[in-house]
Amino acid sequence: MRADGITHRRRQVRLLAIQSLVFIYQFVVGVQLSGQPDQRSDVRTLSILSVVFFLVGIARAWELIGARDTGLFRTVRDAIHQRSASPEGPRSD
Repeated sequence: MRADGITHRRRQVRLLAIQSLVFIYQFVVGVQLSGQPDQRSDVRTLSILSVVFFLVGIARAWELIGARDTGLFRTVRDAIHQRSASPEGPRSD
């Protein structure tokens, strides 16, 4: 039981470290964009990072409400898998 807690804690620390690095990257790109507002690549990068962080936030909130064993991404993946594995296949309405 204790080993599971330590493993979970390490995973959480790793995720926090990765998120922190990506937040720093997002900040740097934002500063670059403020100096040159016509850079399409910087706008695209910030847009993608914003969507990714939004999805990560939803996934983390999903875990907080008690869906720790399933998780949002696993639930969506399983739903897609079940739909594609159904005998009649995906419907084309």
